[in-house]
Amino acid sequence: MHLFIFFRGVNHYLDLYKSLIESQFWTWKRKDLKTGKDATTMVQGALRPSFFGCYEYIFPEEALPEVIATFGFQKNNANYEFRFNVIRKMFGLKKIPKEAWEKAKKINPNVFITGMQRCLAKVEVASCGMNVIGIKYDKKGEMYGYYQEGL
Repeated sequence: MHLFIFFRGVNHYLDLYKSLIESQFWTWKRKDLKTGKDATTMVQGALRPSFFGCYEYIFPEEALPEVIATFGFQKNNANYEFRFNVIRKMFGLKKIPKEAWEKAKKINPNVFITGMQRCLAKVEVASCGMNVIGIKYDKKGEMYGYYQEGL
């Protein structure tokens, strides 16, 4: 899945923000065609520049609610919504489904690892923010002996 976003904020904080986003790993489910069983692996999200100063974040489709919760996305306010609707339509993107927003509300983005002084936390950097434009689904099919999403 491809998530298109605009960043806003102070440049040196944005660089840190982008680094934190790129360091996130997500569970990727696919089907092994030889055994017929589901296989799960971890993949790192990828961030790349896209059109008009926007960025594209690539990750497994089933991780969308976790991405929303971890990055702290909010639905765009009405002042921006018209602009993003125009951009979304121009580039053939889709809105994030309502179900993904609802699931994200129930996910705690902070995970504490028992017995250790480590945790996984919501990606937040002062003086930075993101606006969600839309999503694009990847094609699914047979690749490398698996039925999978074509990240």
